[in-house]
Amino acid sequence: ELSPEMLAQQSQAAMSAAKRLQPDLPEANLAMAFVAYRLHLDFNAAVAAFDAVLAARPGDADTILGKALPLRRLGRFEESIAALQAAVELNPRSSYFAAELAVTLWMVRRAAEAEAEFRRALTLDTDNVTAARDLSNLRLYRQGDLAGAWAVLQGDHPQLSMQRVAVLRLQRKD
Repeated sequence: ELSPEMLAQQSQAAMSAAKRLQPDLPEANLAMAFVAYRLHLDFNAAVAAFDAVLAARPGDADTILGKALPLRRLGRFEESIAALQAAVELNPRSSYFAAELAVTLWMVRRAAEAEAEFRRALTLDTDNVTAARDLSNLRLYRQGDLAGAWAVLQGDHPQLSMQRVAVLRLQRKD
């Protein structure tokens, strides 16, 4: 029953200890980069930290993906897309990577490319609920396609059920 703040403090302490024991350990540096991004919301520091890890581990898909996320938050969309595309090339079997690329493409109104990436994510992992929900929303809000939005909502997951309710409401079938 630890609070998110307590978990964050424990994570920070563990990563600091790892850095103290092995200052050049790439995994510790990668963890610290994610701390800067996820916990401190210091996106510029996170980009710099991911770059430092990439200097030691060039071509690491997780690090490239990690760098793409704060770039996106900074509004540096083309850099983020390029990084995400590189990460997807390095890890073509990751449904999560494909879905993150799709979200970023959607943000810059490249709907057709975003849909293709969401579909790739769902092909790789049919249980990727977030990709299914996001694809449904893309179909709804970019294309006004209620039938297409409904078609991707297969399964009993609560997120999918809630999305089906949203589609029904838009069809005025309360």
